[in-house]
This record gives sequence, structure tokens and C-alpha cells, in this order.
Amino acid sequence: MILNNECNVKSKDCDKQEKSNEKTKQEGGIALNNKSEVKNDLDETQKLKRKSQEQSDYSDYVWIPLSILALGYLDYNYSNIFLGASDDLDHTPFQHFFDYCKKEDHIKENNKEHSLEHYIQNPRFSQGFSQVNERICRLFPSDKGKYSYDKASYDKQISSFRGQQDNKLTDVEKWLDDIVDKGDLPIQQFTMKQIDDLKKNYPKPENGQCIIKDTYFDALYLYRHFPDESIVQVASQFNALESPGNYFSPVMNWIYDPSQGPRASVQAVASAKHRESAYLKGKLPDMFTNLINEFGDKENIKFPNYFYKEGYLQLFVGEQKDNLKKFKDNLRKFSEFLKDNIGNLGFNAQWTLCGPQGKRQFQVFSAAPSFQGHPIDWDKDEGQEKNEIKEIYKEICETLVVAQYKAIAQVACIISVLTGKKQTLVLTSVGQGWFGNPPSVLEKAKEVVKQEVEGYNVDVYWNHAPENLK
Repeated sequence: MILNNECNVKSKDCDKQEKSNEKTKQEGGIALNNKSEVKNDLDETQKLKRKSQEQSDYSDYVWIPLSILALGYLDYNYSNIFLGASDDLDHTPFQHFFDYCKKEDHIKENNKEHSLEHYIQNPRFSQGFSQVNERICRLFPSDKGKYSYDKASYDKQISSFRGQQDNKLTDVEKWLDDIVDKGDLPIQQFTMKQIDDLKKNYPKPENGQCIIKDTYFDALYLYRHFPDESIVQVASQFNALESPGNYFSPVMNWIYDPSQGPRASVQAVASAKHRESAYLKGKLPDMFTNLINEFGDKENIKFPNYFYKEGYLQLFVGEQKDNLKKFKDNLRKFSEFLKDNIGNLGFNAQWTLCGPQGKRQFQVFSAAPSFQGHPIDWDKDEGQEKNEIKEIYKEICETLVVAQYKAIAQVACIISVLTGKKQTLVLTSVGQGWFGNPPSVLEKAKEVVKQEVEGYNVDVYWNHAPENLK
């Protein structure tokens, strides 16, 4: 798996430019002092190329909170100072980037009709996205020693979330919105059936070996513990975002969520922001909406928005609002429909850049029905009607969740054959914990994963939250 590093190779022209401008303080290749010294003709691709793996001596403990600040969660005036911007946005330090990225010739449209095989094997970053991600990593000087994460001071600096009235977008948000408008999307969606069909073309290699182990790492730092181009399962919603409820929660809030899904996402702040921009533009694919609509059309049932909203599938809400017998009958129909059509469930995955050095991860966003606020004792006898409803809940959870584990395991197998190398697959406990799915669902998922990877060169790590984050 080879990433085109053309945009990251430092050219001779760029060296000459730096020498001629050595009195100008450089941050990621962009002058940050007097705006009169910034040239307006930086339109040559070579002048924007940098080394992708240049070493840095600042602590990556501070990279994540600071990178979130840099991506636009400060008060607008403070962020202008932090990013070196003036009131005239035409002279912001990122402006040469934005002008460069807006050129149609330099935008790689991520939603082109690439094959599934090509998508999963090749890290895909538009040139503009790679440039901005790299410069975010370079915004922080290395001469200030070790940083500590001060939540209190961070809280004071965060502005209201984007999109609120009178809230001004930062330069990075404007740039991301712009490339999304031009077709540079973070996710190209495929289906479970497409993955299952492709796996049949990649039989087990000779002498293939897999290992399955348990690990206990904070998902915020998975990129430290696993190799480049690992596949990492991210516990998410069905819309590939993170939120504690059935509402939109901006990326700036994710750092405060101790659960493993948001922390895994925040490893790659710029990538998460890319999804956020696509969502706000109505261009982020949802895994589940098509199935809901198909079932509604087939059974002439219109699901109320409390049942499925903002990536949250909350089956129990219908139990509270509807006639219990009618609810059970419709729930059973829904369960049978899912079993017959699970191949149409979406597969949402994104190539991301994690940490200060831009380590590549193939993040796969997985989701489960949520029973938050409605805890269920799965073994308790609650009478025939309620027991039958709980059994149907179990069926739906197992159908949806196990299919996603099967697909991600199949992708790992396919990549291992395509590359001829060991493929690392990091899994988490989707649907457990706060979401309250039956423990039997995870056990079934583990069985399916084992069956899929057996005989392939895949190393599987079931990662669990460390004790201090539970």
C-alpha cells in the first residue's frame, strides 16, 4: 500500500524560498509575521511540498488538544491571533493554501467511482487535505518543553459550536467546506454484500497465520501502539459521527467523551472535521437510512423520527409510545427484513492521518442499536409479551452488529492477500457498555471474526478501555 508522497517531498525550489525568507518566522512552510512579506504568487505546487515523516520533538500528548484548538474551536478573535490571521481574511497565513486548494486541477475528488478493492487498499488523501493536516501538526513550536492537558483552560477557550447564529467559521472550516462542495468527500460508501462478494475472490494463502489478542490501550493513542495502515474499528453512530445522544455533536466536544469511539476518532482531528463538514453539507453517507426507507416502503410503515434520528437507532422508544402488541408485530417484521437484507447495510470507512506525524489508519465506523436511558436485564423474566420483545431486540442487535464485524474482518483478509503482508486489525466492543446491547452479541461477533480471519495473515487485537476510562 503506497501513498503518493509527491505533495510531501521538499523540492529545491522550496529550499531556495526558505533561504530567501530566512528572517521570516516559518510555521509549516507559511510565513506568519508581517503580511507585507507574504508573497501572493505561491501558486507552484513544488513550493508547498514537505516531508511527510519529518521528526518532531514536541510531545504528542499535547498534539491532540492543541490541534483541536487550531482547527477552529477557539473564540474567533483568539483563534485569529493563534493562527496569525488579520481581520482581512485575504491575508491569513492559510490563504495561500486555500487559493491553491480551490483550483480544480489540484482537487482529487474522493467520490469518484473507484472500486472497493482500490478504496480499501490505497490510502486516499487529496493533496489539499494532506497539506493542511501537515501544517496543523507543525503549528506548535518545539521549544516549550512538555505540555500537560489543562481541561479547565481548554474549556475557557472553546467557543460555541459551529453553525450557531453569529458564530464565525475558522479558516480551516471554510477550506474543508469548500473542498466538500467541490466533491472531495471523506467517505465513499460500499455495502456489506459488496465486501462479502469481493472476499470470495481472495482465498486463504498458503501457510497463512492469524493471531488474536486482547489489549488495553486508550483509544486516543492507538496510533502509537499499532503499525502504519492498521485497520481500526471505531464505535460510532450509523452516520459515522460521535454523540452522546440522538443529536449532532460537533467534533470540538468529542475530546470530553471518555468512551473509546470518540477518542479513537480524535486521533485524527482533521479527518473527523472533514466528516463534520460533509455532514453539515448533507454529503456524509448514513449506513442505515436506506434500510429504514426500504422497510417502510415494503410494509407501508413510516418510522417516526424518534425511532431513528441522527445516526441513533433507539428501538425501545417505540415500545414506550406505541400499542405494545402492534409494536411487537412491527418489530418482528423489521427483524425479519433486516435478516433478509443485511447485505444492503452500508460500510463506512475513511483513510485518516493520526497524531503529529500523520500515521495512516483505515478507520471503519461501526454502530449498534442504543438502549441508553433504558437499561434492560436481558435474563430477567418480565412476562411473555416483554420477553418476546426482548428476544426480538436481541435478534436485531445480532443481525446488525455481527454483520459489521464480519465485514471488517473480511476487509482485513482481502488487504492481507492484496499486499502479501500481515494486516493489523484493531477491534472494540461495539454496542456494549453505555449502549447496553446483550453480551451474547459480542460473543457471536468474536466467533464470526475468528472464522473469517483463520488461515489469513491477519493479527487481530481486541482493544478494551483501560480502567481509568471506564
